[in-house]
Amino acid sequence: MLDPTSFTTLYIWLGVGVTALVLGAFCLLIPARRRTASARPWLMPLLSAVALGIMSGVLALTWSIEAAIPVSLTVVLALVLTAFRTSIPGRLIHALVRSAEKPSIQAAAILAFGAGILAWQVWALKHELEQELSEADRHMAALVMPDLKPLEQYVSLTDQGAVIPLWQMVDGMSDEEEAERYLRQSKYEMKLIQTDGPDPRYNCHGWVFTGGKAWIRGSNVDQILREHEYVVVTNPSPGDIAVYRNDSGEVTHTALVRGRGENGTLILESKWGKLGRYIHTHDQHAYSVYACTFYSTARASHLLNTELAAVHAASN
Repeated sequence: MLDPTSFTTLYIWLGVGVTALVLGAFCLLIPARRRTASARPWLMPLLSAVALGIMSGVLALTWSIEAAIPVSLTVVLALVLTAFRTSIPGRLIHALVRSAEKPSIQAAAILAFGAGILAWQVWALKHELEQELSEADRHMAALVMPDLKPLEQYVSLTDQGAVIPLWQMVDGMSDEEEAERYLRQSKYEMKLIQTDGPDPRYNCHGWVFTGGKAWIRGSNVDQILREHEYVVVTNPSPGDIAVYRNDSGEVTHTALVRGRGENGTLILESKWGKLGRYIHTHDQHAYSVYACTFYSTARASHLLNTELAAVHAASN
């Protein structure tokens, strides 16, 4: 339902339209000699612009800005008509034509045109980049840590008996189209090989340390590394793990080393949040902006000691 302000604005628009029709018809009906005989042909539209300007101000002060817009547009039209009834437009056009004949003006115009095109393209690229980064940040937030709830089906222990909390996604949904869209927008689709599709049951840490049974938070990874006696290596071998950390030292991603390419580039495999599992180089993936450290262990595998919660309860 329209409010009173909307009704008033509508009526004003209608009134301005009717007034313009009447004035236009009246001016057309006046003989041409009477219209041109005045020594000051610009006076009438100027007075109309002043009167309409006063009316527009009164409407803006007593009612609303929206109500004053139709009359304000009429004021602008009246001022344009006033200008065209003087010698000003002719003088401006003549001056522009004379100026355009000068080589220096032409060169300046070309320079301004080029600068405008460049500025427009820089703005367009920056705007597109900001949109892509915003979309990538949204996807990254969902990748790194969506809404989780405790997983009570399993219990995972370190070799020293510490319990590592396991988690599962609240919604438990994963979208193949969303994964493809993220990879395409992030320009990763041609830089990796998918080894498994989107799976909401586990993340990168959960794949490395539970074999894909659950999510593990990055805050627990350093405890696992410490209690399983991992050591830092600078020349990783297949089977070692890569751990990525942000500037605060928080673990953001883990991956398994699979080998090296022909040029010596390290090849990794990792799970990307709730998306799929991929083979990629160590510096071309969703988490490559973070600092990477490689670890090795003497254990037979990276897996935690994971068992069904009921079995664990019965044995204790």
